[in-house]
Amino acid sequence: MADLSWVIPLAHLTTLELPGTRILSANLTPILALENLVTLNLPLRRSYRKQVFELAGRSEVFAELAAEYEVFEAMKSDWAKRRARSERG
Repeated sequence: MADLSWVIPLAHLTTLELPGTRILSANLTPILALENLVTLNLPLRRSYRKQVFELAGRSEVFAELAAEYEVFEAMKSDWAKRRARSERG
């Protein structure tokens, strides 16, 4: 998908689910126009991470997505530690 500008006129949306979607522009700010949005489901891509955390202070759905990134990163870190321990024997 090229960008998210198409969501701006959909102000009535309460849920936006785009699992597996790759947004080429990586600009997530059009989602801020959705003032009624309660649920946001986006893939946790590295290209979105910085912007998600920047928008988290302005939007509850982005704050929730930022929390998902934190959980994912903690799990990834834990997995890496366990793998390193198992390789040492």
